[in-house]
Parts: sequence; C-alpha cells; structure tokens
Amino acid sequence: MDLRRIGRWLWLQRPSQNQIYKYLKTAAFSLFVFLLVFGLVFLALFSETRFMGEPFCTVQDFINALRNSGLIGVIESVSIITGIILFLLSGAHQAKQRGHYEAWFVLDIAEGKETSYARIRALTDLNNDNVPLIGLDAVGADLNNIQLENADLSSASLERASFQMASLKSTRFWYCDLQAADFTLARLEFADFYDANITGAKFEGAYLKGSKFSKATLSNTNFSRSDLRESCFEDNDLQSTIFKDADLHSADFRGSTNIPLLEILKAKNWQRALFSQSTRRQLDALSRAQSTN
Repeated sequence: MDLRRIGRWLWLQRPSQNQIYKYLKTAAFSLFVFLLVFGLVFLALFSETRFMGEPFCTVQDFINALRNSGLIGVIESVSIITGIILFLLSGAHQAKQRGHYEAWFVLDIAEGKETSYARIRALTDLNNDNVPLIGLDAVGADLNNIQLENADLSSASLERASFQMASLKSTRFWYCDLQAADFTLARLEFADFYDANITGAKFEGAYLKGSKFSKATLSNTNFSRSDLRESCFEDNDLQSTIFKDADLHSADFRGSTNIPLLEILKAKNWQRALFSQSTRRQLDALSRAQSTN
C-alpha cells in the first residue's frame, strides 16, 4: 500500500475554498430564513394576543395561542409552498448531477482522440460548475483556446496536450504530467505547477505573471518571450531551460539550481529578478565580460 499516494489523493479531495464558502453561505441563509419565519410568527402571535387582551408569558401560553390563532393554516400553506420549492430545487440539482455524469462520459469517450469539440465543451461546463478535474486523461489533446480559469487539473495526464491561446488563469496543475505540452500564447497568470513534470513543454509568449513552479521538473522547457514577472522558481533544476527574451522582472530564482546563466542574460529585466548572492555575482561578472567583448 502506497501511503504517500493515498495521502496525496486525500489532500486533493479536500473541499476547495469556493466549496467551503458555498456551504457556509447556504447554512447561513437557511438559518436566516428559519429565524425570520420564527420571528414573524412570534410577533404575529404577540400582537394578536396583546390586542385580545391575553398576553402570554410562558411557552405553554405561546403554544395555546398558536393553536387558537389562524396562523396554523398560514404555516401549513407556507410549508407546502416551501416543500414544492425544495422539490424543484432538488430536481434542478439532480439534473445538474446528470449533466456532470454525461460530461465525464464524454471525456471518457474522448480519451486517445486528438481533437474533440465535445471534450472542450464538457471540460468548460464542469469547470463552470466548480467540479474538480482531478486525474483527467487528455494525452495529446487539442485544447487550444479553451477557457478553464480557476480549474483544478491536479494529477492530470496532459502529455503533448496543446493549450495554445488558452485562458488558464489561477489553474492548478499539481503533480501533472505536462511533458511536451504546448502553452504558446496562453494566459496562465497565477497558475500553480507544483511538482509537475514540464519537461520539454513550450510556454513561448505565454502570460505567466505570478505563476509558481515549486519542485516542478523543467528540463528543456521553453519560456522564450513569455511574461514571467513575479513568478516563483523554488527547488527547481533549471538546466537547459530557455529564457530568451522572457520578462523576468521580480521573478524569484533563489531556490533553484543549475540556472542557465547565458539564457538569463538573454532575458529582459534579469537585473530585477531575485537570485542567490553567488548566482548574482556570477551573472554580474558574466555580463561585464560580455560588455567588454
């Protein structure tokens, strides 16, 4: 039994912040409705008994007043209407659940196919309903121009997948297989590639401001002409990574090793990036040597 794998799965299955907020909002709304209805009934009974000259002071007085008043019929009517509303809402929820099952069925059928417009629609619909896309298998898939902002693609198999000009803002790619994936001109600001395999992937011209690559495998990854401002490279081996003409303003390389110094010097604003003191000295010395020559 692989306890590390089980622990990772349990971690990924935890409710997202959006789901927790949704649950809390629903609970707070239900409590508000209950207190509102109870308060209105209490005020109505209080007003009626006071008008009749029979104020109540105990719970038994309240119950007797409720029985003798005409509010029982009103409460019954409200209960029936509430039941109908809940039934309709339950039906809508079940219909949405059926839609989710059908979307996953489409994704299962599309496995192994390069192009599938039904797959793009299914992924978009699931993500719009805040359904995690954990473990998705879309090897070699054509996902160009897809809109998957704030998606959770953790542990997905996306080797050789194409995300050209896709919108993937704040998308989570934890533990993903993204070998040779193509993110050319994609919008990936604040995306998180924690422990993902991005070997040979292309991010040419991609917008990656604030993105995170902690522990990701980046061998032969191409970031040429990309916007890497404020991005974070922590615990990465950057050997053979390409940064030509990339914007490195405020990018953080302090936790990385095998930084390709010549490639960094080909980037924009490398002077404003964050490096360890030893790497900074090496870059400054190499830059001066190039200027002299």
